[in-house]
Amino acid sequence: MKRLIFRTVLAAFALTLGFAGSSQAATPSTPPLAAPSGGTLRCLVANLSGKSQDSILIEMWDGNGIVRGTESCGAAAFEVCDLELALSGPGYCRFTAPGGRSRYRASLEARAGGGRPSTVAAVPAD
Repeated sequence: MKRLIFRTVLAAFALTLGFAGSSQAATPSTPPLAAPSGGTLRCLVANLSGKSQDSILIEMWDGNGIVRGTESCGAAAFEVCDLELALSGPGYCRFTAPGGRSRYRASLEARAGGGRPSTVAAVPAD
């Protein structure tokens, strides 16, 4: 009898965790990265969910923990939203989007300036 009660409680707990995880927003962030002199940092998030999303928030933070820029965007299925800023030091990105993390891919790029900006380094969000 104790074993049956334990299994029932364990199953209920597992279901609760499963539903709680699916209803919460995904909030991945990147490790810090510094842009080359005269360059920019660019936060990118791709919507892989197959459905349009109207509430994706991108935040760029500097090395001191201060939000330096935000972008709120809607992304159609399989489209990308981005935020690009010039920071004098390292920065990182935080992304908030509805649903689980498997619905999105996000990253931070360091881009060289000039006539044709190019990505010189990139790190994925966790």
